[in-house]
Amino acid sequence: MLTQAFQLRRRNVMHRDLLAISLIWVMGVMRGIASDPDVQGDTSTDAIQFAVEDLNSPSFAIRERATRDLWGFGEQVRPLLLKLVEAGNLEARQRAAQVLADFDFGITPDVPAHIAKLLRQYRSGSTEARLQVISALVAEGDLNPLRSLAKRSADQRTRHAIYSCSIESTPLMIELIERDELDAWVETMNNDNFRQPRHETVSKWLTSTGVLEELSNVGKLSVVDTAIAQEEDEENRNRLLRRLFVQRTFTDFYSDAERIDSMLECIETLSSRSDRHDLFVRFLSLARNPTIYDPPSFIKLKRFATEHCSSKTLEEFWNYIIGAVLQRPEVLSQLNDDRIRALVVQLNDPQLERLHKTIREHAPHLQDLLDH
Repeated sequence: MLTQAFQLRRRNVMHRDLLAISLIWVMGVMRGIASDPDVQGDTSTDAIQFAVEDLNSPSFAIRERATRDLWGFGEQVRPLLLKLVEAGNLEARQRAAQVLADFDFGITPDVPAHIAKLLRQYRSGSTEARLQVISALVAEGDLNPLRSLAKRSADQRTRHAIYSCSIESTPLMIELIERDELDAWVETMNNDNFRQPRHETVSKWLTSTGVLEELSNVGKLSVVDTAIAQEEDEENRNRLLRRLFVQRTFTDFYSDAERIDSMLECIETLSSRSDRHDLFVRFLSLARNPTIYDPPSFIKLKRFATEHCSSKTLEEFWNYIIGAVLQRPEVLSQLNDDRIRALVVQLNDPQLERLHKTIREHAPHLQDLLDH
């Protein structure tokens, strides 16, 4: 009995001594990092020191709180955590490693709580659960956590799901294009055997149902111009423009002067006259919105046709305007004085005669305006 009591007392003394040594070591580490520029921030060194000391508390609740506090101090305590992993006691090493794992996974104090929760679910979940988390993160419209997951995931199926979802999401594509990061993202995908050329990525997204309307609703149609301008390969830029012009709704969103000017500038970047001519005709054939007859828009269209199209195509341009477009009741009903005058001053006598005939047949209410 005496021997057992002695051994128990000896263990208690050793535990006390180890705790004292641990606290002395912590104090030394804290003094060492107090002047470390990598551990500077708004958080006081004393607060960090107290959290580290609490890792040795006999109370589980206090140790848990200390771990949360260290995570809450953010990246500024990474050097300390690395030292704890190397030289702390067993539990301190485990808890420091846990916080570092969060930081490495992109789970930091500046990440919204609901995003941090999703990232933790991803880290501990099955493949199917991870795919659900990816969908939830895509819906948040923040690329950073997805980029972090793609970098850390060992499962190619999961990584490819991240790529696929990201390039189908309008908020994420807007972010990539506006930051001029789409090329780098496409390169990342291609290097991971997710083969899809940049122009194909953009065209698939832009030609998806509702995307242009969504861009228009949030005032981001300029992203289309930027995406085209960022395409360095002329052949791919040509392909992208052709894919866009196949959509009958495309120029419903490109009918004001600014949008028309932007698109014509994109077409003008093509070196081939035949390509410029062909794309202009495609663009024009879709232009059904009456606002193209506003003087600034109409003058831009006419100038482009004159500079880049053959005389035959230029004649076809006027015939199209006078015939196919002006015979549309929804166009005629919205032609005001300025739009009619902008059109009339550009016409030669035969074209003007045809315009009179078209208006007599389809919009007699405009006849008096023409007569004057």
